[in-house]
Amino acid sequence: MGIFDRFKKDQRIGAPARKQEAPVKHAPKKTSEQKVVSAPAKEKSPSAKAMPKHVRPDRFVVRPIVTEKSTGLQQLNKYVFEVPVSANRIEVAKSVHALYGVTPVKVHMMVRKGKNVTYGRTAGRTKDWKRAIVTLRAGESIQTHEGV
Repeated sequence: MGIFDRFKKDQRIGAPARKQEAPVKHAPKKTSEQKVVSAPAKEKSPSAKAMPKHVRPDRFVVRPIVTEKSTGLQQLNKYVFEVPVSANRIEVAKSVHALYGVTPVKVHMMVRKGKNVTYGRTAGRTKDWKRAIVTLRAGESIQTHEGV
């Protein structure tokens, strides 16, 4: 009961008073003649809003995949990329927007399982990887794929 005795001591007659804190000083009221100057707001580019500063946009797009099938998909405004297995659709869409300046309409993801391989007596497995098919708006294209 030692904790509660401390509260009782303050209520007793002749007990030393607690120290009072200094009152908070408020800013003087402004008059109609005074003008408030505020700092200008920082303008952010669309790509800066899309991803936090600590996340690099190239982290979620490993490389474009150029095959016969992916080249045929370009006529439908679809582009194929290899992405990390941990990436999701939102991160891939933001990365494509930051890297290429185009806004994806859809992002389809598929996980490709690694294959069993044998090197002499050693059996192993290749790593799993993920493929993202990014659909763009009509009239938009990614220039790195053109002419490949």
